[in-house]
Amino acid sequence: MNHIMKIKIILTIILFSNICIYGQQTGLIRIDFDQPFDTTLMLEKVYLHTDRLNYLSGEDIWYKTYLVNAENNILTSHSNNLYVELISPSKEIIQRQNIQIFEGKGNGDFHLEDSLISGTYYLRAYTNWMRNFEEYIFYKTINIISSLNNVNDSLVYQPTYYNAGIDLQFFPEGGSLLDQVSSTVAFKAINTEGNDIGVSGYIISSENDTILPFESTHFGMGKFSFTPQKELSYYARGKTEEDYIFSIPLPKIFASGICISIPYVYDNHIIVCINTNPESLPTFIGKEFIIKSTCNKLISNTRITIKSLSDTLIIPIFEMPMGIAKITLNTMNELPLNERLVFIPKFQDVKLNITSDSINYSIRSKVNLEINLEGDYEGEANANISLTVIDQLISENANKYASNIASYFLLESEVFGHIEQSGYYFDPDNEDRLDKLDLLLMTQGWRDFKWKYSADAALSFTFPVENEFSIIERLRLYTDSIINPPPNVNINTSSHNLLNKALIDDIQNEAYYRNMIKAHYGLNDTIMLEEFEKVANKIIVKPKDEHVRIYGTPKKSDTYEMTGNEFGYTNLIEFLRGRFAGLQIIGREPNIIIQIRGPKSLSESSEPLWLLDGMPVGRDRIYDFPVEEVDKIEILKSGAELAMFGVRGGSGVISILSKQAGYGLKKLEKTISNKHLGNNDYFKQRQFYSPKYDHSEPENKTPDLRTTIHWEPYIYLDENNKVSVSFYNADKSTTIEVRAEGLTESGIPIIGKTTYRVR
Repeated sequence: MNHIMKIKIILTIILFSNICIYGQQTGLIRIDFDQPFDTTLMLEKVYLHTDRLNYLSGEDIWYKTYLVNAENNILTSHSNNLYVELISPSKEIIQRQNIQIFEGKGNGDFHLEDSLISGTYYLRAYTNWMRNFEEYIFYKTINIISSLNNVNDSLVYQPTYYNAGIDLQFFPEGGSLLDQVSSTVAFKAINTEGNDIGVSGYIISSENDTILPFESTHFGMGKFSFTPQKELSYYARGKTEEDYIFSIPLPKIFASGICISIPYVYDNHIIVCINTNPESLPTFIGKEFIIKSTCNKLISNTRITIKSLSDTLIIPIFEMPMGIAKITLNTMNELPLNERLVFIPKFQDVKLNITSDSINYSIRSKVNLEINLEGDYEGEANANISLTVIDQLISENANKYASNIASYFLLESEVFGHIEQSGYYFDPDNEDRLDKLDLLLMTQGWRDFKWKYSADAALSFTFPVENEFSIIERLRLYTDSIINPPPNVNINTSSHNLLNKALIDDIQNEAYYRNMIKAHYGLNDTIMLEEFEKVANKIIVKPKDEHVRIYGTPKKSDTYEMTGNEFGYTNLIEFLRGRFAGLQIIGREPNIIIQIRGPKSLSESSEPLWLLDGMPVGRDRIYDFPVEEVDKIEILKSGAELAMFGVRGGSGVISILSKQAGYGLKKLEKTISNKHLGNNDYFKQRQFYSPKYDHSEPENKTPDLRTTIHWEPYIYLDENNKVSVSFYNADKSTTIEVRAEGLTESGIPIIGKTTYRVR
């Protein structure tokens, strides 16, 4: 049936005449993409495909880089220099490489010294231009296991049993609950370790009536629908999967306003419902607003007039690229009011199909792979992929659905904060993945983004685009070894990245055997073409605690000393969630509730007194204070501790002690290479060693101990979207895992996986 779509693209409308606005503040507007697109305003994203996630010291990390235009995920030549860093568990840059990017592609490798300790390490990648938009800087977590020392406890996943509480938050679709209007409410629950946790229970009214049951259905998330009444308040009462009992209030109900819902997202259009109530309708009838629909570029900039209690809109999506669309309501003076995220489901069945010529092989036998593009890809051609073939023993990870090129470009780089098992939403075998993805966007998807700029001044940027290796490249890149992560980095240290002890023991036993054989035969895994020159060193020593306090020393359980591993927190308030017993943080700004048990009853709403280096400050100052500049946090709860603060300390005290006040910003010793930096200073990649056993060679008489059996960073599909790859197995009987990731010419991320057995 043909439909004439007369309605222009319109998305999220959220306005309340008597509430705080959750969007950007006055003076911030989006880039006007209606004008010719200026290349200097192009946003870049980068992704690193590594051969695996778990390594032994003494091995090599192989990686392929994909640099794309954030608008459409198409490979770009906007920048030609990419900086890739290996960062230690203590946040020290161990190695830094400058990779030359050609047509959006590059590759490199890190050799891991035998002296590296076991722990969680990080890869960081960025262009100089990306430093203007720090939320797009790429981070990846890897595990390194040393055969020379015991495994750091921080690397081993140890199940924790506790009943210290949860952080359960509710997200009404459209922003808020509106009196007498049916609302869908999404929720998300995490435990004190920051991991998802299942919950179930009932919604109870203030008259003690049971309204409806609720239960999480996916990674601690779920949703329910009900019609609220402004005369009542509502609570969620229930328990976690570990039997922790909770009672948490739902958000406030507003008497007037407009709320929206998006019940369906189809292949070619979105259904948007806009509802208000009789009390609000006289306020909004005839008023105009601006609706902006963006997918990293402006798709629509349209005026809308409110006409009735309920309107249904059909939004065509043929102009929208695959990925997340941000739908924003603005006032006529360009003030953004609110935002709803939806996923545009194009090319969802496109994937790489990998088949081997057998499922069982002997050691050192030849393997022939056929790789082809499958699905509705509309004649896509010229796909570029990278391929890794690894021993499954060392590739095993607690996260079944680890991050990949599709989940990063289409989700993780747009929705900031840790996303549990992000690969789940892009595995075609998960039939419910799109419904679960929309649930994620309804909860974790309420975000502000840095591509909204000031309307009062011309745009200016600190870091220029780099197209060659220049001495102008900031000195900081060569001297800083203590990293202050950007405020929205996507680093996760949850249990999903950790390894079980049995697996670590197996890997260490394997390492012990390999080291014996390598020492006997003088073996190496790679052919060295040219050594990488280290150009900077730094040593930092933290002096003793020199903080001046006007109160006594709190109990150890009420003190937290920063370790330097506090990645991924957007602000101090988020960092404090679940950090101290008795400290409750409920909701989000501007409706957040912060209370300390003990000093006053939880029925009282007074917030603790905030101290920054001994000086009373407002919560907004704490909210803006960088997490990486904090040295210690101390909670004061007892009467003796609070007596000197008088009435102001009646609800407890949270004391933030900064690094600068504690031991100063010491000058650090550096050694800097002052030589001219020309094009010859790009990192010289090494060649992956892949032996051929079809004829006799002297080196073939030595044991083959490869863990990464094959690594090929540049594979191009032919005109039929197929390609053949061949290599030889090593000497170990094991299960081999084959993984491929890449991009099509039009920016569709593609992934594929298979396994076979060596006997």
